[in-house]
Amino acid sequence: MGRGGYRPGAGRPRGTKKKGEEKEPIDNKNKQQNQEEGKFDPLTYALKVINDPDADPELRARLAIAALPFFHSKVQEGKKSKKEESNEKAKTAGSGRFKVSMPPRR
Repeated sequence: MGRGGYRPGAGRPRGTKKKGEEKEPIDNKNKQQNQEEGKFDPLTYALKVINDPDADPELRARLAIAALPFFHSKVQEGKKSKKEESNEKAKTAGSGRFKVSMPPRR
């Protein structure tokens, strides 16, 4: 069975970017111009509505709930990290029926 050689459709498609090329850096001037023109990203729009005292209070509350994960991470109450859990399991694994036996006497 052949292993190497030509395979139709294999490899990088023609016309794709080379590995060394990078995308254009994000320009803050363009972002500011878009905001002046009224084009906002969703988070900026949500923050503008939240800070607007004339907006509907229910809408402000829903937008605040939606924007919350962007500013605060979840608090894990009573939960331990996976590393701590695995360490505890490792400590209990060597007890009971599977504990280490006594070394042989001489």
